[in-house]
Amino acid sequence: MDHFDFVTVAGAALSSVSGILIWLWRHSMRLTSVEVSVKNNADNIRNNSARSDAQHAQIMASFRRLEDKIDRKVDR
Repeated sequence: MDHFDFVTVAGAALSSVSGILIWLWRHSMRLTSVEVSVKNNADNIRNNSARSDAQHAQIMASFRRLEDKIDRKVDR
């Protein structure tokens, strides 16, 4: 193997390795952004669930007050 063949093989190997590294880096950035999106979505789901539970409790309390008011009127 002469010097030219070695340089050609080394260049091809370096090009292949750098291509793989670039590909891995690009996909790791995509995974990172997906992980952030999933975390944000999970936080939003928890917040919406807590808000829904609070609204449900308020509505049920309103219904109880209305029911009590109606019962008092019926009892008169």
